[in-house]
Amino acid sequence: MILETTLKLLFWLGDPVLRRYYARSWPIEGTYEHKGPGETLYWCLKRCGRSVELPEAGQGIEERFRPLPAKLEDGHAHFEAPEQPAGVIVTSRARVTCVGDLVPSKAVNQADIAHLLDDTAPEFARADLVCANLESPVAPARPVSDLPPKTWRKPLHLNHDPAFAGKLLGGPLRLVSLANNHTLDQGIDGLIATMDFLDERGCAYVGVARSPRDQARPQITELAGIRVAHIAWTFSLSNKQRPPGGEYFVNYLRLNQRAVDLTPLTAQVRAARAAGAEIVVAHLHWGLEYEAYPNQALIDNAHRVIEAGVDVIVGNHPHHVQPWEWHSYIPAADADRPGPGTRSTPAQPAGLPADADQPGPATRSSQAQRTGLIIYALGDFASFQRGLAPANYLAGLAGIDLAKGRDAAGGECAWVAGLQVTPLAPFARFRGRRCREFRMLDLTRLAANGFNSALHGWGGRHRRLARTLWDSAARARLR
Repeated sequence: MILETTLKLLFWLGDPVLRRYYARSWPIEGTYEHKGPGETLYWCLKRCGRSVELPEAGQGIEERFRPLPAKLEDGHAHFEAPEQPAGVIVTSRARVTCVGDLVPSKAVNQADIAHLLDDTAPEFARADLVCANLESPVAPARPVSDLPPKTWRKPLHLNHDPAFAGKLLGGPLRLVSLANNHTLDQGIDGLIATMDFLDERGCAYVGVARSPRDQARPQITELAGIRVAHIAWTFSLSNKQRPPGGEYFVNYLRLNQRAVDLTPLTAQVRAARAAGAEIVVAHLHWGLEYEAYPNQALIDNAHRVIEAGVDVIVGNHPHHVQPWEWHSYIPAADADRPGPGTRSTPAQPAGLPADADQPGPATRSSQAQRTGLIIYALGDFASFQRGLAPANYLAGLAGIDLAKGRDAAGGECAWVAGLQVTPLAPFARFRGRRCREFRMLDLTRLAANGFNSALHGWGGRHRRLARTLWDSAARARLR
């Protein structure tokens, strides 16, 4: 408590200087394994309630991610992506819905969560598959270890409450990414226990493996006749090491590093295509914590991942919602990827600048332009950390629409047809230090009711937070 109070006092006294040097995102890698003293202070400032809301200077990032006009469906923002390929009849459609980080939280574990998913249940019901990032082991034989309020004071060794995790995993959440900086918090034994826990509940997982053979085997699910492959990689393991010869346990790649070698990730994409995948989704743990925008190095790497043959990137780790974008490109070769390369060029969403990084007009292109979807971060889902900046409490739910069709010659192709987004906010009702009730609220519904709610304990501070998050949702392209 004394250290936290001292840091906050120092930050308050030095506010003009700190705002000058820490107001914008830095062009850094931000990994725990390669963090210097300046980066540590930068991180502590963000964790003490001053999230970075301005992008890296001089890169045009704010302009790139300016809010877009959306079509409303059931009150939620829907963004059309590529138009249906010319001459192709749609034969099936599917939706993959993704939420953000599941971080163990004492507030959530001790609360009544009977109504946790009331607001998200309709969106989950529309999905053919619901995915999340499980940012902690679930090792039932070991003590529960939540995120402490002062995370700079000791190394983290997170471990989810199996009772809480069991209510989500294998139930509403059918696939999780395990590749993140907390994967090895309970060691290799804890990772194996986590895989056992998920296997027992029929919850699929990606990003980790029990053997080199398992790592090489693509994870493909068939959704309404569309074969969708999932891969996952993490930028960091938080100074925890894989055993010699055990690199297969976790997919680790320094994704925040400028111009990182993507060869291992690309090999998985090629293996998935060879196994018959029509859509490839990459769940990537990356970015800088408590920041509203990705930096330029991450944007460049994201584009390279899409150009390696990935159709959708779902990013997480910042504990802050970040924007999403379409990225269009002309592939160097189409030989190893069937179908989508022959479709028409996708339509440019209304309001986008006509630059090389965004979809162009909907005309057939002999160069077979392709478009991928990049969601940089969805924030925290079903988790609650006290003392953060207000904008950090915004969460996102992304409904990714897929389609498949057949042309006159009988050829088939699949593509990303659109994106529906839902801004979410946590509701935590405390009595003293104990959280009595916790649920995730649909901000769209709250806004329609003037940010008023009949929830027991709903008060002025909840309304103020909801209004702040609603404003942040526009910048994050969630409405």
